[in-house]
Amino acid sequence: MPQHASSGRAGGRPRAVERRDISQQIRDAAQTCLRERAHSEVTIRDIARSAGVSQEMIGYYFGNKDGLLLELIKDLSKDTVCALTALEEKLDGNLERPTDCLVQTLSSVFFRNKYVSNILISEFLKSNSSMRTSYFGNRTQSKTTLAVESIVARLQAQGIYRNDMDCALIARSICALVLAPLTLPVQSPGAEPEWDETWLEHVTATLDAAYLRH
Repeated sequence: MPQHASSGRAGGRPRAVERRDISQQIRDAAQTCLRERAHSEVTIRDIARSAGVSQEMIGYYFGNKDGLLLELIKDLSKDTVCALTALEEKLDGNLERPTDCLVQTLSSVFFRNKYVSNILISEFLKSNSSMRTSYFGNRTQSKTTLAVESIVARLQAQGIYRNDMDCALIARSICALVLAPLTLPVQSPGAEPEWDETWLEHVTATLDAAYLRH
């Protein structure tokens, strides 16, 4: 009799297909728990119960809770870089309002993953965060910031953005402004960050005023 994906292989490691299924099952369960409580209050037991797996199974795949949350942050980074890469490919054409497109792309990905985005900000603002240390390693910038920097450099080369300013500094400014709603205090654990159009329009106008070549 074949084993069910949620149970793994008796006496051995789960098969490759099972590993992908269980890993995603645990990720989805963690996202569900994060909708209900702040990540600092969610436990491995909560996630295991939601996923229908043992706590040991989570340890097998992710090591511990921080390891699981770090993987969610990495998933967010991959999604963001993918969206930014697609945007950069459009820059060879006559893309109107490039700053607005960049701001909207970032905010869209962050909002779709708002609970993980909240973890990213809260952990990365801590100097002693183990997740921050593990994520950056020897790098000084995130992959998301580097992807934004690549777009900024392209806009500078095309004469759209000023080329007398450091593109890395511009990229960090863009990311900081788009993520600013996540740094505001929330009324209750699990409260949702909001990116309203008024704020995004303000961010776009501020960036254009500072960086567009007039």
